[in-house]
Amino acid sequence: PEMMEQEGLDGHRIGTILSTGYGAAEYSSVFADSVVKGDPNACSPLLFSGSVPNSCVGQICIINRLKGFSTILAGGDPLEYASLLIMAGRSDHILAGSVEEYFPPLYEAFGALDAAKGTDLSEGAAMAVLSGHRTESTWCRVSAFGSVNLGKCPVIDRLEDPAAAEEKISGAMQKMDVPDAVFTAANGSWFDETESRAVRKVFPDIPQQHPKDLFGETLGCGYMMNVLMAAASIRSGICSRLLVTGIDMTGNYTCVMLEK
Repeated sequence: PEMMEQEGLDGHRIGTILSTGYGAAEYSSVFADSVVKGDPNACSPLLFSGSVPNSCVGQICIINRLKGFSTILAGGDPLEYASLLIMAGRSDHILAGSVEEYFPPLYEAFGALDAAKGTDLSEGAAMAVLSGHRTESTWCRVSAFGSVNLGKCPVIDRLEDPAAAEEKISGAMQKMDVPDAVFTAANGSWFDETESRAVRKVFPDIPQQHPKDLFGETLGCGYMMNVLMAAASIRSGICSRLLVTGIDMTGNYTCVMLEK
């Protein structure tokens, strides 16, 4: 809030777009258990509001006095959505990001899935401020987007036709400029080779980097974690153009090109 006042920013023109795979899973579990057991306190406003993903955005907006367009997505690309809102003139700046909270029962269930074998499940939060104008604090610019739906989330289910998934992924990248490297969604699972083959079809000589080797599979937060690591690489001068990919829990495969 203090920085907003110093720079003369209007809170009504600052939006907040977040995404999550499972939101407040612990609150949702407690609320569901209370309903099943017939607990008279199940409809407590406090308990129910804590189970609603939008409550996270609400808290962020209240604390930081952000009064612009805001929502939380259960899938999709918060970066692309935020960019479209800025280009449409709906906001001057948008806080875009993702959050995923570690909840033992949920992560234990994932650990038992065949499709998730080899993954190091983790939690995380990643936030970036988007603007339609370059400033001294700008890390990079967003130059292109691509997305397809694979039908299933490859962390939950093995795809029935990996070859078809390869074609979809390659198609999402076809019109992209050649990057210095690709920051992939690889997480140690069976899906890594499928994605790698798809990337090689379009960019056969470009190195592939795997950020999740460092911070694990953060489910609905993995894409934005990759994006911020790529943005930091560009900011530090390591690369000038990076392609970043990700998957969400609804089966969407997304990619974005970041440039200096």
